[in-house]
Amino acid sequence: MSGSGKSTLIDIFIGLHLPSEGSIACDGINIHENLRGWQNNIGYVSQDIFLINDSLFRNIAFGILMKT
Repeated sequence: MSGSGKSTLIDIFIGLHLPSEGSIACDGINIHENLRGWQNNIGYVSQDIFLINDSLFRNIAFGILMKT
């Protein structure tokens, strides 16, 4: 159901939020001991989208500095 905490659980699982209790471990190792390494092994597409009123190319490249 909406509001049941699915997105929050995923955010905790991928390390965007710290759990309020306990820890998350993979193969017995706390993911926060090497969070960037953990995150480098995860592909995640958020349900939140952001589009600018521009071309498809500029939306895909949003936030990437381009040479002019």
